Amino acid sequence: MKKAESGRIINIISGSVKSVLNNSVLSTSMRMGIVGMAKLLADELGRYNITVNNVAPGTILTDRLKHVFPPGVNAETTLKEMAKNIPLGRIGEPKEFAAMVTFLASEPASYICGTTIQVDGGANRAIF
Repeated sequence: MKKAESGRIINIISGSVKSVLNNSVLSTSMRMGIVGMAKLLADELGRYNITVNNVAPGTILTDRLKHVFPPGVNAETTLKEMAKNIPLGRIGEPKEFAAMVTFLASEPASYICGTTIQVDGGANRAIF
């Protein structure tokens, strides 16, 4: 990327990156480490026209989410309950998450660097 004087680094991290979860010292430390690393790399690589950003998905309707519930739990009902805590009132689609990653990899996103973007339907209530 340095030789080409162009590139995109896009880290996929947890939507909970802007808040802490109970009993999650390891994952919280890792998430904050990725955010710090991205900020540092943005500073170091920006002069080469290389952008570094993070995308933080919230609840996205992936196959993993569809199959994470224990036997006997109605997945559809549980997903509807989960969606009640999301301002948009629904679970995100993989294509919506993919659209953000695709945008960050594109030329129109060439001035976005060193940031973390939530794709969570407004679920995260953090101001910064």
